[in-house]
Amino acid sequence: MYGIGKDGLGFKYFDGKNLCAVCVYPKIETPEVNMFYWVRPMGDTILDVIKNVSNDIKFSKYIKKLHIEQYTYLKKFGFIDVKDYPWYSTIPAEDDTFPEKILDVKKTIIIANKLGKTRQLNRTLMNFKYYKRNKQLSEASIFDENMKTWNVLSKFFEYIKSKGLANVSTPYDYHNLIYGIVKKDTIIEKLILLDNEPIGFYLAEIQNSKYASLYATITNRKVYNNLTDYIMFDLFARLQDKGVKYLNLGGSEHKSLNDFKDKFRPVESKKMLWLYKP
Repeated sequence: MYGIGKDGLGFKYFDGKNLCAVCVYPKIETPEVNMFYWVRPMGDTILDVIKNVSNDIKFSKYIKKLHIEQYTYLKKFGFIDVKDYPWYSTIPAEDDTFPEKILDVKKTIIIANKLGKTRQLNRTLMNFKYYKRNKQLSEASIFDENMKTWNVLSKFFEYIKSKGLANVSTPYDYHNLIYGIVKKDTIIEKLILLDNEPIGFYLAEIQNSKYASLYATITNRKVYNNLTDYIMFDLFARLQDKGVKYLNLGGSEHKSLNDFKDKFRPVESKKMLWLYKP
C-alpha cells in the first residue's frame, strides 16, 4: 500500500484482536480532498472499532473490501453506499467495481486443453505455447532487476495514454510491489525479457496451502498483444507445481478487465463492498 507511513507504505490498525490496513490518499478527481481508508477489516469487533474511531477522524472515510454482513452492520450507523460518493465518477469502487474472480488452477488448465470446446481459452493456451516455443525469452527476478521492471510499467502507461483510454492508476501504484516487498518463498514473481528487453512481469503471493492472490500482470502491450496470455499460463503452471489449488485474480475497475478474467473460467465471483462516511 502507498500513502502515509514509513517509506510511503500504509499503516495498519492492530489491537491484538482486530486488524485493518489504513491509509490516507487524495481523491483523483478532487485531489484537494484527502480520504481516510479502512481496508479489508478483520476481527470479531473491528466494525465497532471503525464505527467508534471514525467519529474522531476529521477526514471523510472509505471502508473498502467489506463482506455483505459487515456492510449491512455498518449501514445501521450512518455509513452509506459508495455509489452516493464514488471513488471515481465512472469507477465507483476502484478495483471492487467488478467482483473478485477466483480460479481453480487445475480446472482452468484442463478446460484450456479441450480443443474445440473452449475456443477462446484454448487460443490463450496456444499463445502461451507459441511464446514458449518460438520466442527467445529470458527471465529475471523483479527484485533483482527493479529498474527494468519499472521500465515495463512506464511503457505500459505510455501505451494507455496514447490510446486515450480511461485510466485512474499510475506507475506509483505499483512502486511498493517492486521496491517495498521482501523477497521470500511465498512470493511468485517473474520479469520476462526478449533479447534482454524487459517486456512484462507478474507478481502473486501464496497465502496458504490452497490459495494464492495475483497482485500484478503488466506487459508492453504496444508491441506484444498476447504476452498476457503467456504470463497467465506460466503463473498457473508454477502455482500448480507448488500445489496451490485456487488463485484470486482480484476485482476490476473496468468491464474489459473483468471480461478478460472471465476468460479463464473462474469457479467463483466474490463481490467486495464499499461504504462511505462523511
